Amino acid sequence: MGFFDKLLGRESAEDGGWESASQAKRRETTKAVLERAAALAGMLDARVYAEKPDSDLDLRGTIKGLPFRVEMSESGSVNECELKYAKMNFTYIDLEYDKDLPDHDSGAPPEWEPGERKIFLAPKIYVDGSSADKEAAAFRKLPASLQERVLAGLRRSNILYFRSRYDELEVTLTSDATDKADPARWLADILVLMVDVAMARGVRPPSDAPAPAPDDDDAPDTDQAAISARKVAANVAGSTIVDRAEDECLDVRWTEHGMRVRIVLDHGFDDVDVEVAIPEVLGAFDLSYEASLDPGSLGPATDPWDLRTRQELIGPRVCVAGSPVAVARQAALVRAIGPSLVVELVAAIAEHELASVELADGVLRATVSDLDVVGDGMAAIRVARLFARVAAALPR
Repeated sequence: MGFFDKLLGRESAEDGGWESASQAKRRETTKAVLERAAALAGMLDARVYAEKPDSDLDLRGTIKGLPFRVEMSESGSVNECELKYAKMNFTYIDLEYDKDLPDHDSGAPPEWEPGERKIFLAPKIYVDGSSADKEAAAFRKLPASLQERVLAGLRRSNILYFRSRYDELEVTLTSDATDKADPARWLADILVLMVDVAMARGVRPPSDAPAPAPDDDDAPDTDQAAISARKVAANVAGSTIVDRAEDECLDVRWTEHGMRVRIVLDHGFDDVDVEVAIPEVLGAFDLSYEASLDPGSLGPATDPWDLRTRQELIGPRVCVAGSPVAVARQAALVRAIGPSLVVELVAAIAEHELASVELADGVLRATVSDLDVVGDGMAAIRVARLFARVAAALPR
């Protein structure tokens, strides 16, 4: 019989079965485990409560000024571990541990598209998606000893997700306290690990009062997205800044050539996008910039029945791709804006190395830079103004 079984009063079958233990006894024991874990982790003002007599138990308190919440069922299952801090400007780190993967770093299939990219930080532990490179780099900025503790902790505690986001850190578990020799120590170790990662990333406690605006970009613990948004807005008369809390972005919005324009600054992934809304336009295209594109490799297939993906140049190193029908439709739509504007658009794509300029669902968009190089925003503003002219010229 394990430690947690004894604490919960789970008797052996010979003693009549653990199910005979009262619910009140189980809840008392679970509360004791949470309170001891809080003490071991150095949690101040710890409080355990439940909204209803049969609700899961919540542990809430602070460690190093950071508010914590741990939710545990009366049976010892930890449903949620979460800490909060002031909104920060750093890249997400979304670690995932898949214990069913092989014990090597080649568990991911070959990359098919950016959203499927996986980077393994240790066997069975990886970051994935289009931001995988940034997330891996952010993780490797942690002290080496802390990186090892995190990777070991994911394996030891069966942590499915370890998510360090711009204003919170969350842990999702696939195991619970019921099979641990010392469940309070096990839980406390997870809480301390969360705090250590947060502090290593330079977080500060949340505050009810807004933080004062920094004087310069180099001030510590600043929100770079907000700084950049203010700089962009200062260079565009009549613009407004919109905080999109639902998807963690800041918009700088204005009207240009009769078109609704916005520059989107992403808190979580550091991207700066330009978007122009064109609700009346019919059609779509995706202009790709490839610095090494060889014009000699393009052209129709020799077999008229070969419907392989084609590419067609719109200008130097800029092309559209797809089936023959799709390529023809995209090229025609782009060229409908007029030769001089096509030349200007192709030149801007090459100058700013815009990997993709996409028109889809009535929005013309491109990622123009990262937050750390946005500067005064003039490059993004120039692209936005050009996109507005392109949008105005597209056929309806």
